[in-house]
Amino acid sequence: MKKIIISLTVAILLCFTCMTAFAEGVLVSGFDSEDISGFMGHNTAQQSYGISDPTVSAAAGDNGMGAKVEVAKNDSVNSTVQDFRIKDASAISAVLENQGSGKYFRLYIDASGCNFKLALRVSFRPDSGRVDFDCSNAVLVATNGTKPTVETKDDSTSSVSNAKVIIPAGFKGYLYLPFDALSASLDGVSSLRYIGFDVRWNDQAGDDLATSETSGYYVLDSAMIVDEIENIEQNDTFDTSVLAYAVATIIGCGALVAIKRK
Repeated sequence: MKKIIISLTVAILLCFTCMTAFAEGVLVSGFDSEDISGFMGHNTAQQSYGISDPTVSAAAGDNGMGAKVEVAKNDSVNSTVQDFRIKDASAISAVLENQGSGKYFRLYIDASGCNFKLALRVSFRPDSGRVDFDCSNAVLVATNGTKPTVETKDDSTSSVSNAKVIIPAGFKGYLYLPFDALSASLDGVSSLRYIGFDVRWNDQAGDDLATSETSGYYVLDSAMIVDEIENIEQNDTFDTSVLAYAVATIIGCGALVAIKRK
């Protein structure tokens, strides 16, 4: 009986573990403390426009700690722009070695600290030019399994339409950008200068991304290259008390059987 109880308990644990397992992918950046310290030369191209630097710190992310970005609004619209650059050699190598047909660039975003939308552009900078995603092909998958409708926006500095994807207020989950939707192929590119993340919560066009909000924060983590879009079941975020109850029930039933046998 003891062996049966142990086997059933292990089986339950494995079932719950399988529910939350993701397909394997190639990590580009974990946005850990080392990344944050170099994070990246943020706003280095924007300082001449009077854009103030955001506060960047470590915070709980998708897998360990991610980069928490706190922003504050002042009289300048441009103060709500964050321009981050990952220049880490291993991150750049991961992109060049693993990008290709059918693969996705996946990014974890926790915007639960925002009551406003975010406009996000992810781009790659070869030796010349800039390669952006057409975000009309983007997919958002929340941690509760829902898939918000994707909204996009053009970028006046980009040659590709729909270069920005709009992250809904309070969104928490994963953004998938297909490499097939890049404005130019990275095949044959020998080097990248950096991977760029342009984030805005009061866009230059003056639309409804933000109007009266004064502050907010978001967390970035787990930039990866994956083969497919993973489906998240609604019950992935299960209550651990349910697991504890199930285990206790099995053990209790085993004890009753043992008593009955005596």
